[in-house]
Amino acid sequence: MPGIISETGKELIKKTKCKKAKTLLQKIFSSKYDNELDEMKINLRNSTCKILGMINDIDNVILKCTNAINNLVLLILTNDNEKINMQKVKYNLGFYLNLADRAMKSNDHQTAVLIKTAVENSNIKRLKIKYNKKMKRIYDSLENKYGNINNLHKHHLNDILKNGFVYDWLPSILVLNTHTDKEFLYHSMFSKYKNIKNNDKTTETLLKINECKYHQYKDFPNELSDIYIKDTLQINIPLLKKNKINSSNQLLHTLSFNIEK
Repeated sequence: MPGIISETGKELIKKTKCKKAKTLLQKIFSSKYDNELDEMKINLRNSTCKILGMINDIDNVILKCTNAINNLVLLILTNDNEKINMQKVKYNLGFYLNLADRAMKSNDHQTAVLIKTAVENSNIKRLKIKYNKKMKRIYDSLENKYGNINNLHKHHLNDILKNGFVYDWLPSILVLNTHTDKEFLYHSMFSKYKNIKNNDKTTETLLKINECKYHQYKDFPNELSDIYIKDTLQINIPLLKKNKINSSNQLLHTLSFNIEK
């Protein structure tokens, strides 16, 4: 079996101080794969709490979420310094879909939506990886839970309106911002997104949830994982040294076209 996860992935989704997810006995009878998933689930959940406490600085938050999505795409398309083939990409996809599934079930919807967005990236889609039954089941459950960009993740919007004030229920910041950004919604009325319109009452409720999450988590003590902080071009990838790459999009595009078939 290939390594559970790349060292780059471990570095980006770094360990933070947190309560142990499992007892020692549970860990003994769990696989290394499950333990890696649980550690990452906890670390990313802590980062979700931290970034919810930054939600009033939305431009900074969106930049950090963009970093996270790009870095997740990079982690799926790489394996440290080793050459990577389609089989390893599929393995990586399976790992991060499992991580999204666990995040969704633990109500860390920020992490789940980030991973869903990453696996839908065009640089991964173009590889036409055939999902096995478990991968397809997880992806379909994410799609049913959140919706997609074509319907502005309306399923998750409904969940936010229902559960948004609950302390340990963590919404997707990107979806929450989309439905409180009046300029975006105005332009959406004249685009393919016109199948959804927020009324003033809905927007008012979402703004209250936004403020609620800020106050719940503004003093959250844990650090933000590097997956949010580092620009993709800051990651130590050999391809950067061999090619004159000056944008994240160019790097991910080049990585995708260098996958061994």
